[in-house]
Amino acid sequence: MLILILNIYEIAMDYLILLNFPIVLAIGSGLVIGILFSSKLIRYLLEKFKIETYAAMIGLGSGSIHAILSNLDSAFDHQTILLFRKRS
Repeated sequence: MLILILNIYEIAMDYLILLNFPIVLAIGSGLVIGILFSSKLIRYLLEKFKIETYAAMIGLGSGSIHAILSNLDSAFDHQTILLFRKRS
């Protein structure tokens, strides 16, 4: 996700296809370190601040629903989703 936010996803994919090993290793090691650090941070937060961490997770999850729905194409919008819900 961070690669997408920084707008270097296409560049990273091009280097991966070209097998430019220094760039691929830098991105791969950053990915592995990021996953390890994030999992340890989340574990620590869950041990020390359980309720607050769950509240933050629920907030991020529910906030992402709005972000996803606001970026849908015009052919598939909020009204279309409501129509699907009414029929079922």
